[in-house]
Amino acid sequence: MNILMFPGQGSQYIGMGKDFLAKNNEYKRYFDISSNYLGEDLLEIINNDKNEAKKLYKTHFSQIAIYTLSCSIAVYLINEGKISRDSISCVIGHSLGDYSALFFCGAYDFEKGAELVAFRGQIMENASDSGTGSMIMSAVLGSDINSIAEVLKNYEGRV
Repeated sequence: MNILMFPGQGSQYIGMGKDFLAKNNEYKRYFDISSNYLGEDLLEIINNDKNEAKKLYKTHFSQIAIYTLSCSIAVYLINEGKISRDSISCVIGHSLGDYSALFFCGAYDFEKGAELVAFRGQIMENASDSGTGSMIMSAVLGSDINSIAEVLKNYEGRV
């Protein structure tokens, strides 16, 4: 069984994909598309061309950067015969990676995914910068629905 997994936010780093794009220039078109939705040059941000390293670590920029690189590498792997779609039993994503997985499975085209991820990154960043405190994501493990509902009563209107 072969599984293709796409990473989530937090996997970004300055210069990511630089070697890949240097050898596979035709995949820069994905970054051009995402730059249009972002309103800024995504490759400049990833490569820190303007000495603004912190920018890539802001949710608004990191999410579209990860989505774009993940999708372009996935398309490359298929186009170049490095993997075949038939050999993949399962496609999954970690959080943000779900958007790349959905693109790969054909749920929408790259442009629609870029639009969704750019919007997602913006609203998540706005929520964390809104002055109402940090945006927090949590997972609940090993509890029943009644206990969870009881805890959430204390956070009504905020969760």
